Amino acid sequence: MAAVIGMVLAGIAAAASAYNTDQTAKHADHVAADGIRRNSALQEDTNKRLNKTISDARKSTPDDERKTAQAQYLQTVRSQLGQANSGLAAKGLSSQFDQLAGQEAGQTKDFGDTLSGLMARMDAPVLQRQREGNTYGNLGMDMTRIGSDMSGNDFLTRLRASNVRRNPWIDLAASSINGAASNYGGGSSGGGSGAASPYSNYGGATYSANNYGPG
Repeated sequence: MAAVIGMVLAGIAAAASAYNTDQTAKHADHVAADGIRRNSALQEDTNKRLNKTISDARKSTPDDERKTAQAQYLQTVRSQLGQANSGLAAKGLSSQFDQLAGQEAGQTKDFGDTLSGLMARMDAPVLQRQREGNTYGNLGMDMTRIGSDMSGNDFLTRLRASNVRRNPWIDLAASSINGAASNYGGGSSGGGSGAASPYSNYGGATYSANNYGPG
């Protein structure tokens, strides 16, 4: 009977220890899975930014830069038209002068508009490349930052996983149950029935029947 109780207790202790091991492994798996999900989100953000940058680069034209540059040149030129046409502002000197002055003023404006357009067309490709370069530079900095975030997340995930510990109370209970099982096992192996030997512990020593000789 004692041997059976010992086996049952040993089984309970083994089951408790196995349960603790399984729960510890699951906890570590959850920590690792959380880290993977965080890195996957960061990687998805990186992919979206990269794909958007590539798509924008394929559709990139210098039209916006040309329009902006031309508007700036026109603003500068027209702000100077008043000074350029100041000598043509007089009226009444002669009908011929008035006619020529009006023509020259119109030609000055047309020349300014044409020159602004030509300069804008020359500057637009350079401005386009500068804009694209800034975009790639910003993307590079963002990817570097995201890479650092992913590395930091990996470190924290490994740190959290390494700090996952077994439940000490379950191990303590399993150890106590296992100790009780050992005691039951030891008692059952003494004389086959668990009874103490009549020749044991005599005077602080252990004796057998042979010590007494034939009676």
